[in-house]
Amino acid sequence: MAKLLKLRRGTTSQHSSFTGAEGEVTVDTDKETLVVHNGSTAGGFPVMSASGGTFTGAVTFNSDLDLQDNDKLLIGTGDDLKIYHDGSNSQIREEGTGNLMLISDNQIRFEKASPGEAIASFNVDGACELYHDNSKKFETTSDGVQVTGKLF
Repeated sequence: MAKLLKLRRGTTSQHSSFTGAEGEVTVDTDKETLVVHNGSTAGGFPVMSASGGTFTGAVTFNSDLDLQDNDKLLIGTGDDLKIYHDGSNSQIREEGTGNLMLISDNQIRFEKASPGEAIASFNVDGACELYHDNSKKFETTSDGVQVTGKLF
């Protein structure tokens, strides 16, 4: 047997003067959002609607954030940093006034998707290493560089 859940409904104006019971959920019919009440704050706290929303404070996910092709993770006031998959390529784009910086106190590594196959390694206060087919071909040292193979 199907169960039916009915929620109190009202306009944004009606919500602004309404203080719902603690834990009560209502529907703002103007914004098409759910509103959670705490028993003391007039208007309650709107939650995200299907068309988007704004959060104040930290947001915690206990599972994946699943973005589809061409859905972008936009970071910065002017959307300066974009991370997305365009259907063919994965892209990290810095389009603001600053630089794209990878910062580590240890090591920054680039690897092939199959684990353990190195492409490049950058060690703090140490060597920078470049690989071809998982074989180190170029390495900086304290007194210069070391090359394995031909140098043209």
